[in-house]
Amino acid sequence: INAIAPGTTRTEMMTQWLDLNPDIETQLHHATPLPRRAQPHEIAEAAAWLCSDRASYILGATLPIDGGWTTR
Repeated sequence: INAIAPGTTRTEMMTQWLDLNPDIETQLHHATPLPRRAQPHEIAEAAAWLCSDRASYILGATLPIDGGWTTR
C-alpha cells in the first residue's frame, strides 16, 4: 500500500478560501520552496504514476507532492 501526501492545491475551494484570507497566501508563498500551489493535474499525474507498472517496486511509501513543504 502506498499513499500520496499532497500539499495545498489550486482547487476552486482553496482559491475561494485564499481569496478571503490573502495573508495566508502570502505566508504559504514564503513558507514553500516552490512558491506556488500545485495544480490538480500535478497531483493526479503523480498518483497515476504511483499506480502504474513503472512504480511496481515501490511498496509502503508516502509520496509528498507539496512543492518542498516537507523539506523546510
